[in-house]
Amino acid sequence: MKTKLWFFSVVFIASLLLMACKEEVNAPSPVGKEQAIRKSASMTNGTVISADLYSDDKGKNHWEVKVDMPGAGGIVKFEFHYDSNNLRQISGLNESFNYEINPEMGLIKYSVAKSIALNASNGSVTGWKLEKDDSDNQWQYRFFIFNGSENIGVRINAVNGQVLKIK
Repeated sequence: MKTKLWFFSVVFIASLLLMACKEEVNAPSPVGKEQAIRKSASMTNGTVISADLYSDDKGKNHWEVKVDMPGAGGIVKFEFHYDSNNLRQISGLNESFNYEINPEMGLIKYSVAKSIALNASNGSVTGWKLEKDDSDNQWQYRFFIFNGSENIGVRINAVNGQVLKIK
């Protein structure tokens, strides 16, 4: 009887330790968060106002870093993959889009892409984002422009500045 009780106790304690280790592996990495903050700050001269861990609709974790932009203001959201800390997406969150972002990685600056988009479709920018397009695995800027009567979407190749689509 004592042998069975001892065996059960060992198995029970081992199970608890395994569950504790599993929870620790899934915990957010503070090093990843700090890297995401540093990467965001290196792309702009804004002030980081928050950095949080989120899950997308597929259950994949990512860091979201929000930066308050200087001058005319505006908030820009930087997203980084949790597993690799590689850039996932950058997007403007409100309609003050007069700032500069240099995403590096061989991609053109935000101001250059914005100028190309406004030359392709006159109007005012109402939103934008930079992301890797799933269909061709290329980085693209996507601008949303209101021309006074309708909303126009302009896609730009983020490496060479070529206008890919206007609709």
